[in-house]
Amino acid sequence: MRLLVLGGTVFLSRSVADAALSRGHEVTVVSRGTSGSAPAGARHVIADRDAPLPVELAGMDIDVAVDVTSRPSRVRSALAQLRAAHWIYVSSISVYADEQTRGGGPGSLPLQEALDDDSDDPADYGRMKAGCERLISERAESHAIVRPGLIVGPGDRSGRFTYWVDRMRCVRDGEVVLAPGDAADPVQVIDVRDLAEWIVLLAERRTTGVFDAIGDPARSPTCSTTSPRAAGRGPAGAGRRTNSSRASESSPGWGRVPCPSGCRVPTTTG
Repeated sequence: MRLLVLGGTVFLSRSVADAALSRGHEVTVVSRGTSGSAPAGARHVIADRDAPLPVELAGMDIDVAVDVTSRPSRVRSALAQLRAAHWIYVSSISVYADEQTRGGGPGSLPLQEALDDDSDDPADYGRMKAGCERLISERAESHAIVRPGLIVGPGDRSGRFTYWVDRMRCVRDGEVVLAPGDAADPVQVIDVRDLAEWIVLLAERRTTGVFDAIGDPARSPTCSTTSPRAAGRGPAGAGRRTNSSRASESSPGWGRVPCPSGCRVPTTTG
């Protein structure tokens, strides 16, 4: 499979490239080259997506293109310039306008009003993702749209989850650490490597449709007992992971995340 990853040097897009390479696929990544290097074995095309893409990309025969951007202008440009048989767009559950209804998902929850123009306002993130989804749906003949929740794992630069591992690393003996919310609150995360492998599987199967991508709910104490252990401070046996959750022995500050059970691979298309 000839896979084009728009990005491919940081976090999820890099993990997708890594997963595809491990399965023997031909991978090309497209980025400015300022945020990271391409995975070993991948072809790296230097390009600024706010400018026309290089001619060499426009002439490529691409089996599957994977895009993670939140800027509609970049999706619009890629769709116009690239020749891909199948597209996978990584969106977000932030496209949902209803955040209260439990058990909802594609087809059952209303979406935010799509924004077709780029915005630098963080509050417009979900609307821009919805705009990107609409472009993919209207202009890509064959496509899948993936809506992850909170993605965690090696390479996460946001600090939204790894903050707690780093915080526990600094805890003194006997120190009490305040945790957010209620101890009974459910939490859901998805490991970046599980998500990347699933996206590659969707690419191999040319799966079409719209899918949420998130782990099973778990109570927050599971995570709060795991963070101290990941930082070397928890009791022995705390925070055992589920089958699909991952641990990275090579990534400082990253440990076991017992919350997700991984994305479920769709068995139907449409």
